[in-house]
Amino acid sequence: MSKIYEALNRARDDDDDPKKPKPPAGKRAGSGSGSGSGTRGGFDPRILSEELQKVAVDYEALHSSMEKTLSTVAGHAIMMVSSVEEEGTTTVAAEYASTLGRGIPRGTLLIDANFRNPTLHDVFDVPNDTGFADVLQDRATLKQAVQTLAEGELYLLTAGLVDFSPSARISGSVVSRFLAEAKAQYGAVVLDGPPVIPYPEAVHIASAADGVVFIIESERTKREIVARAKDALDAVDANILGVVLNRRRYVIPEFLYRQL
Repeated sequence: MSKIYEALNRARDDDDDPKKPKPPAGKRAGSGSGSGSGTRGGFDPRILSEELQKVAVDYEALHSSMEKTLSTVAGHAIMMVSSVEEEGTTTVAAEYASTLGRGIPRGTLLIDANFRNPTLHDVFDVPNDTGFADVLQDRATLKQAVQTLAEGELYLLTAGLVDFSPSARISGSVVSRFLAEAKAQYGAVVLDGPPVIPYPEAVHIASAADGVVFIIESERTKREIVARAKDALDAVDANILGVVLNRRRYVIPEFLYRQL
């Protein structure tokens, strides 16, 4: 079983278990000595199970849909965001970044921008010694903080040491400057963002991204909550590319829905 299959299945399992405790912000999680751009041994996103191949096809369709709006995703920063917690944003971000990275030059940089509840370091089983927060605070350079998951395809910037109030310190201009540097070094950037309703910094990060994909958990998130989150994104002129209806439950076979 490949590392990518294990990692993405971990992301699905974590998203499906709202009772699972998450590491508190402000602490460095994970193990290992240091960060940097060392390749994780055995990680190969090209080796996919039959189940994940089906998922990859779905994410290729998502990619095609976004390209109709942006003309090309390459060279852009895309943020995955939800209204509230536990809607599967991390899973969507990780799987989309993995799919995207196999198809563009210079690969994809996946960023954990959820400073309150960072999880991507756990998903990929890598250290969280240095990351996004450290780069924004000028404690590390982007090159020093990024970890290579698959050379030329997928790179990860974990959340890092969050020793500040994100809502007070994160602004659209700060994130915009960072993203300009990131887009110059990588083929595309995918951000796993914090939920909009509880965390004010979400809209500031969204305003700096080139596009936002709205993740909504089917049959759980109330319409009023979604409307509030969308209004908050609209207020900062976030470019909402579309919606992913996550965890949809089919009461008849899925292929029949596609015929309706």
